[in-house]
Amino acid sequence: MKKSIFRSQKTQEAFEKWVGGPLGPNYHPCDDERFYSFVNIYFKENDHVEKDAFVKAAKKHHPTSRENKRGMYQKYYDKLQIITAFLKSQNGVDTI
Repeated sequence: MKKSIFRSQKTQEAFEKWVGGPLGPNYHPCDDERFYSFVNIYFKENDHVEKDAFVKAAKKHHPTSRENKRGMYQKYYDKLQIITAFLKSQNGVDTI
């Protein structure tokens, strides 16, 4: 089993399911479904991950075209933070 970068095993499994599929030039709408499923579990599990750990772990699943993937995964991390901040604000959770 891979080392978990998340506190929750459910979050780790959802992350691996998302990054385990085709990304980038092989994009498919199911990629977004897997990503949003991961975000949902991340939020429900009240999880946390640092940007560098997130990007590094994601790149391990797709080691080719590293620079392109790094930028892509940084954008996904930013998206994760924006969505979870919004969900917390809607649920009355302090985001700072």
